[in-house]
Amino acid sequence: MLASESMALDQLGFTDIQGIKPGQAVIIPKGREPIFRQVHAELRYMPYIFDYCYFSREYSVIDGISVYESRQRIGHKVAGTIRHTLGQDGVEDIDLGQY
Repeated sequence: MLASESMALDQLGFTDIQGIKPGQAVIIPKGREPIFRQVHAELRYMPYIFDYCYFSREYSVIDGISVYESRQRIGHKVAGTIRHTLGQDGVEDIDLGQY
């Protein structure tokens, strides 16, 4: 079974989940195990940050990293930056409107 997100595989009960690396091809011979083959050199690993914060479902795991936990860490870092930049008085003046 192939899926773009681990959550789809989790929901179907799959447990032996393997990620496909950049530059890797998966060959699935009929009735046999899939073959993972590196067809292009992996020049540099660059995960797409928007997969972690916008596109992927929160219960997915990307490269062994929980999307939910990565969103929490991003939120803490952003909050720390805001607190450092604005100071406590500036943080208290933030208006969240109807949220």
